[in-house]
Amino acid sequence: MSIDPPEAQAALADLSASRSRLAAGYGRWPWSRHAAFAGLLSVLTAVQGLPLPFNVIGDAFVALGAAAVVAQDRRRGVFVNGWRKGRTQWIAFTCALLATAAGLFGLWLSRDRGLTFAPVVMGVALFPVGLIASKLWEHIYRREMEQRL
Repeated sequence: MSIDPPEAQAALADLSASRSRLAAGYGRWPWSRHAAFAGLLSVLTAVQGLPLPFNVIGDAFVALGAAAVVAQDRRRGVFVNGWRKGRTQWIAFTCALLATAAGLFGLWLSRDRGLTFAPVVMGVALFPVGLIASKLWEHIYRREMEQRL
């Protein structure tokens, strides 16, 4: 059985179009999801300046918030592990590093310099960083999906 070249080209074009539609539709998160990530990152940093046990309670609320975001992503069928291999892993690692550095710096300013509001300022400053990083993560993830397809 042989397929003539125009028929084979049409089949390949259909396959390519299907893959493009799949890549374009998958891996898109609403702005509210990006804001949730940025908010969790910000709150995690901001609560570090609270005294015990309130900072631990704040961390617990962040963990519950992260679990709620994952659960919602799973319900939508779009959960993707942020630590997946590839270029997106660098964004996740950089966000974790920035949040840790900002949290420690804010804590130092609060405890050693008496600037009790510093962790909150650091948390607020991280919100746009988290928002941009989340959107960039999505963009790179979608591009990787398109290349794989």
